[in-house]
Amino acid sequence: MTSQQEKQFTEALMKLETALEKPVIPGEMESWARDVRNEAASFDHLLRERVAGAHAELYASITDEDQGLFRRVEQLRQEDFDIRNAYDAFLSEASTLCENASRAEPQEAPAESRIAQISDNGLALVIRIRKQELALRTWLVESAFRDRGVQD
Repeated sequence: MTSQQEKQFTEALMKLETALEKPVIPGEMESWARDVRNEAASFDHLLRERVAGAHAELYASITDEDQGLFRRVEQLRQEDFDIRNAYDAFLSEASTLCENASRAEPQEAPAESRIAQISDNGLALVIRIRKQELALRTWLVESAFRDRGVQD
């Protein structure tokens, strides 16, 4: 992965996080929902590319370096799969909220709990994605420098 792709991924994740953290000002629920949906949709493409490209390369590097970490790589792959599924569900929720926001705006109070739930779910996913990225880097370093005992 190039440093430009890395920067693009990190910036898009930060933009999504910022959109989710922004408070919903009365009368601006539709704008908030549109911003969240747009940032989520923009990040979706980058996340898919990252998992299919960079993560696959890292998994290969880890197992090439240390076959003993095969089980760990399988756990990381499963987490990628689970994140993708959770992100797809989140993106669907964000799109639905965006579509319904204009109708709910005159009476925003009933939608506040739904907005809070979508925001919390999205922020939990942001944290989960960051944890996965850190775990991948950690296991890559561990595979290269891990003490394997006496080897022939």
